[in-house]
Amino acid sequence: MALEDAPVVFFQGAFASAQQVHRLTTHPDPLFLPHEIRSIAADLPEVVYSSPLFLRIAFTWILNLCLLAMGRPVIVQGAPYYIDFRHVNLGQHSDIEQCRARGVGDIAFGISRGAATTFARWALAEEEELASGTVPKLLLLEGCPASIPHVLEFRNGARLASLAEWLLEQMTAYKAADARLLSPLALAHRFPHNIPVAFVTAKHDTSVSPNDTYALVDALQRAGHPSVHVLELQDAHHNNYYTGSERDRLAYKAFVMALREDTNPRASSSFFH
Repeated sequence: MALEDAPVVFFQGAFASAQQVHRLTTHPDPLFLPHEIRSIAADLPEVVYSSPLFLRIAFTWILNLCLLAMGRPVIVQGAPYYIDFRHVNLGQHSDIEQCRARGVGDIAFGISRGAATTFARWALAEEEELASGTVPKLLLLEGCPASIPHVLEFRNGARLASLAEWLLEQMTAYKAADARLLSPLALAHRFPHNIPVAFVTAKHDTSVSPNDTYALVDALQRAGHPSVHVLELQDAHHNNYYTGSERDRLAYKAFVMALREDTNPRASSSFFH
């Protein structure tokens, strides 16, 4: 199989594509095999691959020590990189265009920020593209926020959410108005009914509330979408959905395998806990 024909088109969360793909494909029991995920010609504009300066190295490893202390995966694997925060836009126009440029596979798979981006990319697809039949057979969305403002309030509380959003607007390419207009929840009524959607959330996710997933499920179902699927993991946190525990890993893999093998996923709905 040529890489350009790989069935899974991946869009990452907060970190570099290669690092997140590495985490998914190098597990002894991987969710996808390496050749199944399409190679990414260019990473996001904010991801700068280079030999980091000393302070970047120090900051990264301090963060990694904190993640290790919490039992979560470290963020550095493979080529060294740093994030240029001026280009971060969190599922808005730049991310959506990058997602569109990655092409169409059998599965469009997004994690966190990438889940919101992937949802928005297909909700905003032109009618001609949708009518052409060149669409994914499935969207797989892990830890998908209903909107970034929802995430900010969930993480920081109602009082600090406005301050956090103001800081994002000052330091990044994030726009508060776009965060609402282009959010998955705002676009749910536009999402095409010929593309099945599978959400994976986690009971103990303290970064993106599982309530966001269920709000999206409800919005899609109220809009008449015929094929919405949900898996709620029991042990995982935001950064380790697939690797958090053996029972979560087995449930996640069985969920995805069942959807891949379903002969008619466009006309069914399912909930797993």
